[in-house]
Amino acid sequence: VLVKMCNIDDTDSYIFFFVERNSVAEIRIRDGDYLLDFATGEMWFDEEILFGRNTEYYRCNKKLEYATLEGSKELNLDYKVDLRVKSDFGENFYSIEERQF
Repeated sequence: VLVKMCNIDDTDSYIFFFVERNSVAEIRIRDGDYLLDFATGEMWFDEEILFGRNTEYYRCNKKLEYATLEGSKELNLDYKVDLRVKSDFGENFYSIEERQF
């Protein structure tokens, strides 16, 4: 899964990271509100064509809010996003087109 997190207040500020099947990723990001998009498919090709013609794109239906606790370097919000069960996507994600990714 290729994950993209875009800062809502600064659309030029985004990060990409890749999570292999049956794996967990932990990242650190700046404070802010983010949109979470991801691309998925059967087989990863490369950064240009991603998963090929069968790449599917999704967006989380809620913004993710990150903020640092006052006087601390710890995030006060932690998100765990489970992308394993496609039938549950409708509750938390909706399909988007490649140009929206």
